[in-house]
Amino acid sequence: MNEISDNLLFRRSLLPLLDSALDAAALRQKAIANNVANAEVDGYQRRVVEFEEQLKEALEENRSGEISRTHPEHLPHPGDAEVVQAKLSVDENTDYFNGHNNIDIDREMTELARVMLTWRFETRVTQEKFSSLRLAITGQD
Repeated sequence: MNEISDNLLFRRSLLPLLDSALDAAALRQKAIANNVANAEVDGYQRRVVEFEEQLKEALEENRSGEISRTHPEHLPHPGDAEVVQAKLSVDENTDYFNGHNNIDIDREMTELARVMLTWRFETRVTQEKFSSLRLAITGQD
């Protein structure tokens, strides 16, 4: 596929944003798995993934300037978020201590359930985007 069609079909859609969101969900699942595996290791510090705040900032910046929003609830150009990448960091919060470290198994399991629901939603939206592209290209579902 040439660069022009690649840009028109993929970069000017929600696909780069969905790609980043799926990467963040996968990284978050790995971080939770590591946290659970190390729940009784003395001195281990909980790992967390930073993504949503960076995504929000990228969407609010609307760096492209190509479109303007007529209502604050409208989404800005989705291509603005394609530079956002999930980042793994250490949670140095000491509000919770289980006798070994700062890992609360209940919180980790709740977060894992949330990540699974998020993953399902993001994959469903991605699938629908590709179905729409297929329909636009071939005229068939």
